[in-house]
Amino acid sequence: MLLPDRPNNPLPYAQTKRSAGRIPLDFTLFDMPPHQNPDPVSDNFILCLALRGTVRTEFQFGDGWQNAIVPPGTFMPITPPGTLGELVMDAPHRHLMLTLPMQAVAEIDDGRTGFGPLHKGAFRDRLVARLCLDLWDEARSANQAGDLFADCARAALIAALARRARQNPAPAPKRAGFTPQGWSRFARQIEDRLDENLSVAMLAAAAQMRETRFLQAFRQQTGLSPYRYVLQKRLEKAAALLAGSRMGLAEIALATGFADQAHMTTAFARHFGRTPGAVRRALH
Repeated sequence: MLLPDRPNNPLPYAQTKRSAGRIPLDFTLFDMPPHQNPDPVSDNFILCLALRGTVRTEFQFGDGWQNAIVPPGTFMPITPPGTLGELVMDAPHRHLMLTLPMQAVAEIDDGRTGFGPLHKGAFRDRLVARLCLDLWDEARSANQAGDLFADCARAALIAALARRARQNPAPAPKRAGFTPQGWSRFARQIEDRLDENLSVAMLAAAAQMRETRFLQAFRQQTGLSPYRYVLQKRLEKAAALLAGSRMGLAEIALATGFADQAHMTTAFARHFGRTPGAVRRALH
């Protein structure tokens, strides 16, 4: 279904492990390439804080595929204990992963060992992120003082997660629209056939979606109609050809899918505030 050209095997990646506290909190800092891999079932809650690289992710915890954009400073959905999580990441990334034992959560949260909406979507919380990073730093030293700090910070972390889940839950994620490879096929279709008369049916087919769903997902993801998006790509390519080639204006118009030079000139001037001829004269 997802990233079919990538096998579901463990991938080579750089990682650093640390542990802290009376009830051990285990941390893993890792750098990974784009991948599709299931997360093994764990007896713990799994928190994952993005530190570097914005990724488009798809995920499911047994209740259907969802998607999210995860920039640095954002947490992935919390994986519940006893759950096989499946994740797709479409870009290289650095994440800090924390395993939070159910026993520790039960001690603080009166036995309510679930974080509700935090299992359903990515979320941002500065306090939770700060506590995770402080615990990661503290885990360099395994001594009595370190355990004391770790135990107090762990309690604060669990309380902050419970508060976040009860009072300010993450918005329910929208059902998956474009998969990473679906968007890639769509983008490649535009790039390869920009000089042709593109249609919604053609673009939806490239993304392997029904036209109605394609239009809805496209607007949701880009804020544009497919027509405006393609026009923008045509103008960007026209500008690049003006700057980097000796093609005539009429040739550029045909190469970028405009009906003729006059059509390109009108759209170009409306978008950039100058005609293609004026841009070329300024450049050369």
